[in-house]
Amino acid sequence: MHLSILLDQHQTTLQVHPYQSFHSIFSHYQSLESSIRDYDISDFDFIYLKQHIPANSSLCCDALDIPDYGVIELHPKLKGGGISDFLKFFKKHWGYVILALLIAVIPLFTLPSGLIPISAALLKTVLDESFETLGLYLATNFGKYSLYNRLKFIISFLKYVIFILIVYVSVTFPLLVLTCIFKGKDLLDNPKGLCSPSNAAFITGIVLTTLYMMIYTYFRGFGNLLDWIKSFFKQDQTSQMTLAPATEALHRSYDKAKYVAISRNPLINIYYMFLDNMADVSMVTLNSIIDLGCKSKFNTSAFIKKFENQMNKIQDQNEDLAEEGKRGIVEVKIPSDRKVDCCNPENYEQIGTLLYASINKSSFENYLKKAELYTPMILLAITFLEKAYESPNSNKELISNLLSHLEYRLKTFSDSNHQAYIPSSEGFYNQFLKAFFFSSMCNLFTLAQNTNVSIQEMGGIYDVIDMLKSGSATGYYIAWCYGICLIALTICGLFDIY
Repeated sequence: MHLSILLDQHQTTLQVHPYQSFHSIFSHYQSLESSIRDYDISDFDFIYLKQHIPANSSLCCDALDIPDYGVIELHPKLKGGGISDFLKFFKKHWGYVILALLIAVIPLFTLPSGLIPISAALLKTVLDESFETLGLYLATNFGKYSLYNRLKFIISFLKYVIFILIVYVSVTFPLLVLTCIFKGKDLLDNPKGLCSPSNAAFITGIVLTTLYMMIYTYFRGFGNLLDWIKSFFKQDQTSQMTLAPATEALHRSYDKAKYVAISRNPLINIYYMFLDNMADVSMVTLNSIIDLGCKSKFNTSAFIKKFENQMNKIQDQNEDLAEEGKRGIVEVKIPSDRKVDCCNPENYEQIGTLLYASINKSSFENYLKKAELYTPMILLAITFLEKAYESPNSNKELISNLLSHLEYRLKTFSDSNHQAYIPSSEGFYNQFLKAFFFSSMCNLFTLAQNTNVSIQEMGGIYDVIDMLKSGSATGYYIAWCYGICLIALTICGLFDIY
């Protein structure tokens, strides 16, 4: 027999067996004409002479007295949706909804932080290091110099692709979670129902990413152009003496002017001042850690004096430049002959001596006691001195004397706190802490070395700070746009518009 299917004035005829179940007929709807096949049959009710036929019915045409060429009409199902459907879903799955809302508001706080450009720059640095290793291997072992140059050219643009992808994912994924959660029960029952909310999130993400790149280009693009012009002027001695200084002055004026509007926000201004001040202190501290753990030899008194002089220099520069609205940036570059063998055994005695001298300073000693770091610092100094004692070139008499004083301090501190004194050389707990502190200190030296290298490869501390500021300013403006889109998508989701 023949069975006709009617949908939106489109009718198609199937040849079926009179005893074939409707479940069998409707499960093979792919054989229908394209005008009907494009629809999802599960979204429709099947009606014959005002009689509803379930899609999974085991009945057949003969059982319902459907004649040859009988017509079955397909009517769209009346679905739920809107606020009432969402509230029902929220009542049953409130944990998922709250989690989705929390994820959706995260960009409002992460975008103004300025960490997106730094993350992209760090990933680019890692990829550059990996590529250089691979490229040099290809060039030196197989003579693939042309391939190396082509790959290097491609990698140079990769950082922009990474940057755009990070921005896109950062703003799109939270919106995708938000729009999908508003579909309510459809989220679990109908996977195709996620297409429209996903599309809304993707389009919004593309628009926000485009705005982000345009604003960020304003904050960074002109400065990068001036840097390129300055490097071009440096190729000639005459232009280097005349035009390069003028370009540098223009660059600094631009850096000063581009943040005037955004700095009117008190929170942003405080954040920028924090970045400027921390840049100076962090680079001096970073360089001091590298000198302490990665240099082959150093003089303890000279090391302390150098550190104090650098900190005083920062303070003087900040005072001199405060009226001009700039901060003094002390860029510390790694000399090419610096050893990268951090936590060098040759330095154990000097490191232990420096830690001992620090503990003996009353101001620093009081700070350590308040921070509950006094005992760990003593154990750390003892560990370095004990390892230095094993070296044949060490001053064993001096080290023994320092160890005795440190052990006496440990005992005195334990007695003053009414604690049971355990010598540093005894007990599993002390041995574990000594090994842990020593390993942590060596890892700190290596981390400082790698961090300094990464900063230099990213353009130096001044460029890193400017990157953070530009990313923060761009993120601040985009956060407002993101918030507007968040509200709009929420309203549209509640009223089932997408």
